[in-house]
Amino acid sequence: MGDPPIIPYAKLPPAAELPPRMTLPLPSAPIPSYQPLILPSAVEIQKAKAQQTEDEKQAAPKKTTAPLRQLPSPPVQIQQEIIDIPSQPAEVTEFTLPAVNVAVPVPSAEIVTTAAVTAGVAALTSVGATMAAVPMFERLVKVLKPVMKSALKKIATARHLPPAESEARLRWRQRARTRHIGSNRV
Repeated sequence: MGDPPIIPYAKLPPAAELPPRMTLPLPSAPIPSYQPLILPSAVEIQKAKAQQTEDEKQAAPKKTTAPLRQLPSPPVQIQQEIIDIPSQPAEVTEFTLPAVNVAVPVPSAEIVTTAAVTAGVAALTSVGATMAAVPMFERLVKVLKPVMKSALKKIATARHLPPAESEARLRWRQRARTRHIGSNRV
């Protein structure tokens, strides 16, 4: 029938040598342990209290005199220190919250009005400046772009360099061009 097929042969490089086999020890951790806390029972506590009171009675000398009768004491007068709270400036007034009766310092109406007007003027100025600057910069770009292009072309011809291509023309030149023949692309 014919010759058997010839199988191509390729000589492969030898396998890379691996480092010697490593054995990792199993992880271990000490087993948690604790000393149990032994509490005395209620009966033992009562026995210890009774023993303690007996020891105190035996150690204390016996009194032979009758206890003195105590007279009722007059009410004790506690002197209260007056804490000097620094007075608040005249621009600050206090407003008491109705539910919790806590006095909260609030700046006066003049200060709040001044802060609000200042913030409003700053916001109006920044927005107005932005709105005025954007059309001005767009107009400058429209005017200066052709001037800059013509200046760069003149500099390129003076240096004997090829004129720079526009990005659109460069993309058009670099992409794969296709010809349309009928409905097929070639």
